[in-house]
Amino acid sequence: MTIEDDIERAIFTDPDEWGAAIGYTLAGGGSTTIAGIFDREALQVTLGGAVDLSDSGPQVIVAEADLPIGHANDDTLTIDGVDWVRKTAEPDGTGFVTLLLETA
Repeated sequence: MTIEDDIERAIFTDPDEWGAAIGYTLAGGGSTTIAGIFDREALQVTLGGAVDLSDSGPQVIVAEADLPIGHANDDTLTIDGVDWVRKTAEPDGTGFVTLLLETA
């Protein structure tokens, strides 16, 4: 089931509910504040079938319509006072985009 419109997506990412206020600075200049859900999902990787590594995969889920015009990889997001660099964007087909991040 998809969330049908921008109003419903805004409720889902509302900083007063599950979301956070996110400072979004374009690599080419200009900034705005958007709402999104920040997550540091744990990742586990097996190398050569014998060695397991765990890592944190920071990401933020935002409504696609909230992203500023000209958004791109290498933009900076500020979440809870910490700067992150956007490395890739993965649209999910429902109006949300997962932005994969790394520390700035």
